[in-house]
Formats: sequence, structure tokens, C-alpha cells
Amino acid sequence: MNYLLRISALALLFSMGAAHSGTPGVICSALDVLVPCEITGWDFAAQALNLRAEYSNSQIFSSFTFPTVAELYDLPLESNWGFKVEGSHHFGMGNDITVSWYHYSKESNFKVNRTIQGIPVVLDIELEPKWDAVNAEFGQLVELGRRENIRFHAGAQFARISTDYYQTVTGFLITDRLQMKFNGFGPRLGADYEYGWQNGFKLYANGAAAILAGDSQFNTATTGIINLPAATARGIKTALVPEIEGKLGARLKYVIAQGDLFFDAGYLWQNYFGVQTAIVAGTGNGMDFSLHGPYLGVKYMGYV
Repeated sequence: MNYLLRISALALLFSMGAAHSGTPGVICSALDVLVPCEITGWDFAAQALNLRAEYSNSQIFSSFTFPTVAELYDLPLESNWGFKVEGSHHFGMGNDITVSWYHYSKESNFKVNRTIQGIPVVLDIELEPKWDAVNAEFGQLVELGRRENIRFHAGAQFARISTDYYQTVTGFLITDRLQMKFNGFGPRLGADYEYGWQNGFKLYANGAAAILAGDSQFNTATTGIINLPAATARGIKTALVPEIEGKLGARLKYVIAQGDLFFDAGYLWQNYFGVQTAIVAGTGNGMDFSLHGPYLGVKYMGYV
């Protein structure tokens, strides 16, 4: 009898303790990194880019006719519209093959006041950068949870960057000329991160880097009208050019009967290190070429 009473008392105490302890706390469990379900489809995209070109030292343009530092001047460029077009084939569990093409060019005109041999003159200047880049890449999408994913990609880039610079004294038809050009090809790696909500709205941050090998060349011609004696110079070298790029933006997905539509907007930064070569004080000198600005885009994806 005493034995049964002891068991009953212990059971009562245990039940009272459980009642006062409350429910168990939130139990965390690690989410697995997953790849998406298998799909097959195609997408086509286009973006309007409002970009501004920058040079790490735009005084190089004036230095081949005005060799003293006091006579150099900067040339602030204005923004202009370019474009990006892209196509992708999606297959397997989050795989894709993507090809994209960027294009930008902008002709800017300036008037600069200078004194040549004691005579004040006005220089008419034209500066036109051009940029084309083609990326081909293989991508793998990885899901980090319900809202996050990262697309890793590897491939190659071909880039063509050229700059044409002309200057003359107002009223003269003959111009001084500086032309620079780079054509390069090399490997490119990157990652695209997305964070989204159930309504189809997503924020993203993309980054990539490449190393391009190619020919960097320049040629100059001075007429003797502005400052230096009439002369020409040219040079070419094989260059390894690092490139980095980044994007921040937002995307909205809209489901339609024949597939999905995506609308996105963001800001782009891109820089090529030492890609343009010019002659300064008798020696070749490199300078960076960069682009930055906002963009708007639309993409259609159809499923097979």
C-alpha cells in the first residue's frame, strides 16, 4: 500500500512540474542548401542602360599637346544611353547557359580656352568612348531557403574598348588626334544573390570579375598648330586587364499564361584597370576605363 502511495505522489509532483514549466521553446533546425526542381525553358531579356564613362586620368588627353602640368585640363563626360541584350537556356536542376551583349558609346564636345604663344584661343574638342562586351557563362542556381538563392556562374568575356579624341583651334579644319583601342578575352566568374517575397518582388546584388588578355594600342598625330611640332606616334602591347563589376537592383515577377515576365531596375558599376594606353612625356601610360549608371529592363521566360 505504501509503495502505491509513493508512486502516486511522484506522478503528481511530475505532472505539477510539467504544468508550471510551460511549452518547449522554439526549436531551430538548419535548412539544407538545395537545387531547384528540374525545369526546361528559354528566356530573353533587354535593358536600357543610362551610363556615364569615366577615365582614371582624363588629363592624358591634353598631355600630348600640352606637356606642362599647368596647361592640362579634365574633360567631364555626360551620360548616354546604351543597351544590354541577353538570352538563356534553362535545363536540369537550376542550370543555365547564358549569353549577353553590352553596348555603349557617347560623343562629347567641349570648348576649352587656352593661350598659345601669347595668343588666347578656343580649342574645339571631341571625345568619344565606345564599349562592347560579350559574356558567355554557365550558371548553377542554389536555394538557401524559402526566400534566398544564389546563382554561381563561370564563363568568359570578350571586350572591345576604344577612345577617339580630336582637338583643334576654332576655325582650323586640321585636328590633333589621339586614338586608343583594346581588344581582350579571358575567364570570368561571378555570383548573383537574390532575396524575395511571396508576391514576386525581389532585391538582388550581383558581382563578377574577369581577367582579359589582349592588345592595347594607341596612335597620336599632332599638326603643329596648337603647341607641339607636327609628329606622329604609335604603340602596341600585350596587356592583362583585370575587370570587376557589380549591380544592385530590384525585380518584380508577373505570371502570365505563356510564361513569366520580369521587370527590373538597378544601378551598375564596371571598371577595367589600365585598359587604355596613351603616350605621356614620351612614355606609354595606362589608365582605367569605367562605366556606371542606372538601368531598366524586362525579361520574358517561357517553359517547355
